[in-house]
Formats: sequence, structure tokens, C-alpha cells
Amino acid sequence: MSNTLIWVHILVAVSIILPGLLMQFVNLDKPNYTLGYRTPASLRSPEAWRFANQFSAKILLYGSAITLAVQLVTALFMEQETAILITCGVLTFVVIGCLIYVEIELAKRFDEDGKPKPGYGKFD
Repeated sequence: MSNTLIWVHILVAVSIILPGLLMQFVNLDKPNYTLGYRTPASLRSPEAWRFANQFSAKILLYGSAITLAVQLVTALFMEQETAILITCGVLTFVVIGCLIYVEIELAKRFDEDGKPKPGYGKFD
């Protein structure tokens, strides 16, 4: 494997881990328009904001672990260019899946004003 491909794998690995790790440090006191999970549904209330950021961070970390495992397996058993493309495809799928899943959970747990719906306790 050439040095260039090794650096590409390292860059891809860092881009996989970074979003999930950075989401752990988002200030959850009140919604902001600069950092964190920012969609209209998540910005409706501090409760929705807190839930969306904690939930998306957890999903991104799980997705990062899966994507890194895919990267390792494909790097060992496939051509390197193909391994990088597959890893980037999996990462894209994880990020889009995270967005969809968080939005579904926000719609289930919060009303149109961002208030928690009855029957849904505090997010752990």
C-alpha cells in the first residue's frame, strides 16, 4: 500500500470519528445556531435541543464504530481504492440515517411547540 493511500485511510478514519466526538462537547443549555444538531424540530425548545444533540451524538458514535470496522475489513481484503469508496459510502449512509432517525424520534417525543409529549420520560 502506498503512503498516499495510508494517509487517505487515516484522513477518512479521522473524519469518521470526529463528528461523534465533537457532538459530546456541544453546550446543551439552550439552542444555538452555530454548533450541534440544528434542524427546525430540534430548535423548537431547550428540551428538544438537548434530546436531539444527545441522541445524535450517541448514534454517531455507534455509526462511527461500524464504519471503522467496515474500513478495517475492506482495507485488509479489497483493493485500497475500493475500500476507501465503500467506507465513504457507509459513512454517508450513517450520517443520513442519523438525521432521519433523530427527526423521527423528535416527531414522536415532542409536539409542534417543542414540548415533550406525555409518556416520554427524560432521555438518558
